[in-house]
Amino acid sequence: AGGEADIVYEYPETEYYPAHTLLLEATLADNTNQRRMEMEPVSRHLGRHLLRTGNLNSYCVFATTYLDINVIADFRGRKNMPFYDKSVDGMKIIPLQTSELIRIVNDNRKYYQLYGLFKYAFQSDLRPHEWYQKNIKNML
Repeated sequence: AGGEADIVYEYPETEYYPAHTLLLEATLADNTNQRRMEMEPVSRHLGRHLLRTGNLNSYCVFATTYLDINVIADFRGRKNMPFYDKSVDGMKIIPLQTSELIRIVNDNRKYYQLYGLFKYAFQSDLRPHEWYQKNIKNML
């Protein structure tokens, strides 16, 4: 539905992660169109979800065939830039290219492994041009 993420999946608490919601946003947009078309709605969907549910463990995976460096930078910036309606800090948006999604499927990665990897990647302070290579590609 409009105003929501493409897919919303709720995970109950386990020994590997707390109860949370995973919002999945996918796009076929590439190049500069990707930044213009996706940056605002992705952060808005996650921000409103976090404010509505109060569950700050929830996060978003942004999937695309081509990941523009400025999209990575914008989404990584949400780690330190609040979303205002009320206010929510530390929005976790993990961008992924389909090439990494293919590796996840081919390697039969389990969700609890991905959750840990995404948590580690989110906490990293590497600059965006290093972050994706070292915290996503190399870790998969």
